[in-house]
Amino acid sequence: MGDYEGAANVTGITKEHSQSTDWTMEERRILEGMIAGFWGVPVVGTAEQVAERMIAMHDAGADGIAISFVSYDEGLQRMEEQILPLLVDAGLWHAVEAPAASTAR
Repeated sequence: MGDYEGAANVTGITKEHSQSTDWTMEERRILEGMIAGFWGVPVVGTAEQVAERMIAMHDAGADGIAISFVSYDEGLQRMEEQILPLLVDAGLWHAVEAPAASTAR
């Protein structure tokens, strides 16, 4: 159900001035990557499923990822309360203590 014509237009703009892009507009996987979110990797599911996917990306060699949320406030809260503890348990994240409240004024 993706917008292949729209994806082809955007990737065509990228390709037009590229000196290193070697793909053709007919390559469906390139267009599917664009449709999926500018070649982003959607990770959705329960906290456990999301953590498992992030661990798998780490195991595959990723040492950092950019994250976005459909709902920023809810996503950030879920990340902090549900997903990060699972990554701490897996040894991929180090819990950080909140700084002590400053008494100086």
